[in-house]
Amino acid sequence: MSSPIDVLYTKIRSNPFLVSAKLEDSLVEYTMQILEDNVDSAFKILTNFAHWHNENLGHPAARVSIVHVHAYYLTKMYFALPSLRARNGGIVALRRANLDRFGGVPKQFAALMVMFMFYRISYPERIQDAMDISNTQNFRFINLRMTMYKAINDAAASVPSKKTLPIIFHNSGPFFVKSFNAIKKFIPDFELFVFTKGDELFEYVEPAMLPVDFGGKVTEEQLDADIEEFIRRQYAVEGLEYTPIDVNSINWKTYRPSGVDFTVRPESAISVKSIDYDTIDAQLEALGFTDKNVGGTEE
Repeated sequence: MSSPIDVLYTKIRSNPFLVSAKLEDSLVEYTMQILEDNVDSAFKILTNFAHWHNENLGHPAARVSIVHVHAYYLTKMYFALPSLRARNGGIVALRRANLDRFGGVPKQFAALMVMFMFYRISYPERIQDAMDISNTQNFRFINLRMTMYKAINDAAASVPSKKTLPIIFHNSGPFFVKSFNAIKKFIPDFELFVFTKGDELFEYVEPAMLPVDFGGKVTEEQLDADIEEFIRRQYAVEGLEYTPIDVNSINWKTYRPSGVDFTVRPESAISVKSIDYDTIDAQLEALGFTDKNVGGTEE
């Protein structure tokens, strides 16, 4: 009787598109490990992985790179670092509402970051756990529009995940909590939401790991230095020549990293649970969300 991994390889080798994706053996094995040898789930995720790179980088055998997210890292809007870990050892991704400083950043950069965090951080170090933490104190409706999350969800559906770890909203006011609880039933891909205030977040992550605006001890100067150090190191890991970027001079409406295609496709080949993004946005607007600061206030 064939082993689950052998069955998966047979399915991959019989699929010309996946053959063209040149999936690494270690990636296939890592995916099976996370998904506990579920052949059908692993085949679906790996197919999504190949389609995502084909749709966003032009070929199923292309791979996301530090070049694609270098500038986005410098905005500090959504990022992870290998050294930024949860108490359980998992990778922590931090999300901030820096739109006042960096307006007009295309949502696809967050999708690129999702794939980068998996392929260039979690996968190389065989880290199976990841946690997403948003500081919602300054979130506005534009931060919450579900239509902007479609690209991000497509990326999330293209990487293996246990889908049992909490998505944490920190510093949320009662209006935010009430509104999000009203719409989360429309979001089937995520299973667990946690709202934290103050030192409640430290149950998941030590304060020494977190920036000051998350209640931690890492200053912006230290965070800037840590990100710059990681970026330079990652260029070396990928065998690429480092070129500095002045993030404050970027016109985000026109800026595109080399090799990235942000063309809007009405039909994606990525298989993901159906989410009615327009309905969710309408629910948020009906509840009173606006582009004013709604993160920490009752309105």
